[in-house]
Amino acid sequence: MADRAEERASRVARTGRRTHHRLVGQTLKTAVAAAIAWQLGVMLPAYLPTYAYYAPLGALTVMYSALYDSAVEGLRALAAVTVGVSLSVALHFAAGPNAITVAIALGVGTVLGNARNFGAQGSWVPIAALFVFTAGGPDTLEYVVGYLSQMLLGAVVGMVINLVVFPPLALHEVERATRAVRRDIVRVLGALVDLIDADEDSIEDRAAGVRAALESLPDTRQRLRQATSQAERAQQGNPRRTRWQDSHSDVLALAGSSESAASVVEDMAREMLEDRTALHRSDSSRLSAATGALRDVIVQSREGVPPADLVRRTNDLLDEAVPDGAPFVVPRARRALRRCLRIATGWTE
Repeated sequence: MADRAEERASRVARTGRRTHHRLVGQTLKTAVAAAIAWQLGVMLPAYLPTYAYYAPLGALTVMYSALYDSAVEGLRALAAVTVGVSLSVALHFAAGPNAITVAIALGVGTVLGNARNFGAQGSWVPIAALFVFTAGGPDTLEYVVGYLSQMLLGAVVGMVINLVVFPPLALHEVERATRAVRRDIVRVLGALVDLIDADEDSIEDRAAGVRAALESLPDTRQRLRQATSQAERAQQGNPRRTRWQDSHSDVLALAGSSESAASVVEDMAREMLEDRTALHRSDSSRLSAATGALRDVIVQSREGVPPADLVRRTNDLLDEAVPDGAPFVVPRARRALRRCLRIATGWTE
């Protein structure tokens, strides 16, 4: 069991190291895709090279950290551009460019851009419509053909580069967000120890400390959920998926257990804040020791693998955490602590 746990921890650490520079890699891939798109754009026949500057823009629209997002968002952007261009061309030939047609193009384009099918790419509808009016000049059809063909060329180049050159798995983001959540868990548990040990004069200050420790936890949990979702999407159609399957599963498993533990700790902390008066009036020294021990388990976990001796010590302290006649908040807190310990250690089983 211990060997298997260490092996899984090693995979998580190795994955984090090897994917650490995702932003640098994505930046370099975007630059390469833009350069290739430009070079191919100036090699197109007829008048099309005049609009080669739109090819890098097309590449930029599809450079996402997941191949699935790259394909979907790229198609949405191209569809939005096509709709915007079509709207502007229709108005251009119907009444020519003037204040009224520009207002109609941008107004209608904004409404169309908010259609659910376009998602985050909806802003391209009014932007593309405006491009036709401002840059089309007297050769509107020539401009539209050049604009759309170069955008399409750049998008194809970008998707090919994203697929061929180390397609991202987005695991580092999950690993980094997991560490942030675990740091917040430790911070909240430490504040709870202070609250449990508080005397009558300091209890409100300690309660304020718990609330301060809780402030960032919802946001870090949300970032972890978003990073996990991104990593799951990054697997779709990714040729590197098979090689990294074990690491991917372990990183997401640790992320899931950390998010679950954070949920338990957050609920427990809020309940203890509500019942802090009853907590203060009871003998809660054993509960304080158990809470501190759980904090130590998480602090000393190597990539999520807790030391076995600390786990045993924490279990023993939890067994003794509820003295006779303790208020209801104490046994409820012990159940939450034990559940958190079970979640924290369950990832290695």
